[in-house]
Amino acid sequence: MSKMLRWGCVAIVSSAILWLTTWDANAKSVGKARPWKGSGVGQGVLVKFIFVDPNDPDELGTRVDEDTIVGNSTHMGRITVTPGELDEDGFPTSGHTFSFDTGEIEGWANWRAANGDKLYVTYAGSAVPNTDPDTMGEYPFAANSEFIAAGGTGRFKDATGEMTMHVVFSFPETGVEPIDYIFDFEGTLTY
Repeated sequence: MSKMLRWGCVAIVSSAILWLTTWDANAKSVGKARPWKGSGVGQGVLVKFIFVDPNDPDELGTRVDEDTIVGNSTHMGRITVTPGELDEDGFPTSGHTFSFDTGEIEGWANWRAANGDKLYVTYAGSAVPNTDPDTMGEYPFAANSEFIAAGGTGRFKDATGEMTMHVVFSFPETGVEPIDYIFDFEGTLTY
């Protein structure tokens, strides 16, 4: 009987250790919410226009740009977005749209960290006149955009997060020149 009792205790202890190990691994995979900050510079280069009325090319609707950025971010180090391929609809894999009618900005990007890991983000905001006297001469417009992080590669595979990005930017006189901008952001990233 004592051998059976010993083997029973070993089985119970082994099961408890296995359960605790599994529970600990699952707790770690959930991720930890961390403060997320950064800043940088960028440029949007015209890819195409989506016209309000295809028969009236003088009435601009939405400008589609491909973005290039360089900056720094907590948890990512140096961040870059470089021009990439276009998808099947002719949209860049990292870029934004700007509506001339409403001032609304919507974007998507694959941010590359210093080690090569990527973080996928989407964002939306609206353009307003820049009222900062230090930057309004070169960058007459501003936007506060809400960003959402949703996955990526490497350590950001299951990342989630939200942040607000403040952007000041130039505006093309004819609608076709590149849009230059500077930005800073703050939020929370969980990974």
